Amino acid sequence: MIKHAFLSAALLSATLSAHAVTMTGMSLQGNALAGFYSPDGELSLDLNLANQRPATLVFTVEATDPAELKFDAVLANLSGFNWSLVTLTLDKGVSFGSVGTVQTTFAPGSVLSRAGGIAQITLAQPGEGYGLEIGDVFGNAGTADWTLQLNGLKVGQQFSLTVSAVPEPESVALMLAGLGVIGAVRALRRA
Repeated sequence: MIKHAFLSAALLSATLSAHAVTMTGMSLQGNALAGFYSPDGELSLDLNLANQRPATLVFTVEATDPAELKFDAVLANLSGFNWSLVTLTLDKGVSFGSVGTVQTTFAPGSVLSRAGGIAQITLAQPGEGYGLEIGDVFGNAGTADWTLQLNGLKVGQQFSLTVSAVPEPESVALMLAGLGVIGAVRALRRA
């Protein structure tokens, strides 16, 4: 009986893979996490952004004293507005190390700037209507992962990643003008 218990425990530990980080919390505010994957040394996620509110994901370090993580993400634009700016913000001293590639559908020539734990992607006009591929998401030639420097975070410590997308100003102005017309038509019908 004890031999079977030890054998079961050994098989279970052999099949469990090590994770660099685990997700321990989130504040999505109407957005949706479509996928999360974190084998040892990597952090990969798929996030569907349906509005302009930021999505925050909280991670706990699991691997033994990692120095950096490879990072890639798919950010899908479900808001109905073209994005003009996407910001990724890290906290607890975690910073962006090397910044790899950003793939867009409609905004070639986008500008990427980074300072410590903040990376901003300023999207070329007319903005991005479908979303972004950050890093080497699908293993395509010419793409490269980003890296996150954990800067001394130890096992059990947490950090967060906040993603926010700003709609193109012209899209918002057009929406507000449309709402104004709808309001005027309703007011005329009541009169």
